[in-house]
Amino acid sequence: MSRSTSQRISIDDLPEFFGPRQAAQTLGMGKDTVYRLVATRDIPSARLGKRIIIQKDCFLKWVASSFSNQG
Repeated sequence: MSRSTSQRISIDDLPEFFGPRQAAQTLGMGKDTVYRLVATRDIPSARLGKRIIIQKDCFLKWVASSFSNQG
């Protein structure tokens, strides 16, 4: 059974590599917003064929820098 986007995923529960839907669940935002952030290269990611892959370490660094930039 798949998780709905309204159910949060803990950062500790994220696998080493994951997709935009899991990022959206972790951040508590809509998947469309995360896909837009990936498309604008705000969230670091790579494409493997049609799949978008986000590495956990890069994601955590992006989250930390996003908070530190808010002052």
